Amino acid sequence: KIISSDNPNVEIGKLMVKELKQTKGKWEGKVYSPKRKKWYDAEFIPKGNKLDIELSVGFFSKTVEWTKK
Repeated sequence: KIISSDNPNVEIGKLMVKELKQTKGKWEGKVYSPKRKKWYDAEFIPKGNKLDIELSVGFFSKTVEWTKK
């Protein structure tokens, strides 16, 4: 859930990740895209204080890196 944001357009309380399952040291689940209003398959890979999130859409994929502050 989003609990706070500097972006005034963000919907506080909105669920962004669901259906998390751990498999072989990785986490799989779904991520919500507010811009497209759709859920996408994602793989979450923890790497120290960073988290790589690989989104899959059909034949395309994109990796986003989140850093813990």
